[in-house]
Amino acid sequence: MDIKYHPGKANVVADALSRKPKGVVASLLTGQPCLLKDLEKFQIKLILPTQSASLAALGITSALVEKIKASQGNDPEVAKLMQKVEKGTLPDSSISEGILKFRDHLV
Repeated sequence: MDIKYHPGKANVVADALSRKPKGVVASLLTGQPCLLKDLEKFQIKLILPTQSASLAALGITSALVEKIKASQGNDPEVAKLMQKVEKGTLPDSSISEGILKFRDHLV
């Protein structure tokens, strides 16, 4: 395939195709149907300004970690394991932000 440049109005289509499209984020989101379904489920709308660019981040957190932390605080067996971790007698285990972990996995 050869692309030949001709000065003047003959390159209107090529010039239009070479421009960066607006709404790149919207086109990326529409390419992922499961993500679109989740956004619709949580009633999240994407609003893009017409003549400017924006950078945004969407952070989603789960209450599961907090529930595990609360449950570990009420469990006497986990309390014993935490004591062993603090003494260094329980290998591959750690306590991070008050949560007992085994090999970086929640217990």
